[in-house]
Amino acid sequence: MTIQPELLDELLKAYTTPEDLVSESGLLKPLTQALVEHCLETEMEGHLDNFKGPSHSVGFR
Repeated sequence: MTIQPELLDELLKAYTTPEDLVSESGLLKPLTQALVEHCLETEMEGHLDNFKGPSHSVGFR
């Protein structure tokens, strides 16, 4: 997967030092958290879709 340079520019425009990226209040921690949460939510949605009950069609009892 290639990350678009424009996306990187947008993410990094407010950061000027390495500490801005990796410190406790830097970009890396919330970015990692957002990526992991998005992946987990997407995976959970897939699992929940698999557990939906049968559709109620004509003639279903």
